[in-house]
Amino acid sequence: MSKKRWMLLGAALVLAVVSAAVTIMLLRSNESTQQESGPSPTVASTPKEEPHSTISESNIELLETGLNSSDRSEQEKALAPELRSGEWSPEGLLPDGAVLTVNRDTFKADGDMASVSAVVTGSIQAEFLLRLTLVDGVWLIFETQQTH
Repeated sequence: MSKKRWMLLGAALVLAVVSAAVTIMLLRSNESTQQESGPSPTVASTPKEEPHSTISESNIELLETGLNSSDRSEQEKALAPELRSGEWSPEGLLPDGAVLTVNRDTFKADGDMASVSAVVTGSIQAEFLLRLTLVDGVWLIFETQQTH
């Protein structure tokens, strides 16, 4: 290939990269502008709760069922996708006889991240902070921290 063709190919590659970067920046700028501007001033607005500032009973049930199950497919339903490929005991995430209960009243959301406390009773006694991430409208666990 001639030197001129290499230069043209290099220039085309640089233009493609710059174009992609500009597109990404414009999309992000547009998203942040829409978030900051809020509803149109001509639209009457009523105080609304953020769509994901609470956690539904069905979401609590999904977390409790997943963590209390010894079935890996049930466990995975409660976990963020990044954790589903991890290694863990075939007996389950909790030891036999242990039951985890989520305390819905402690739920706190900040955008697409949240936390909620949970208590384990039965064969072990412990308290955990479950850190959650919003995936397709459902709060899933991405990290846990034992608090007591």
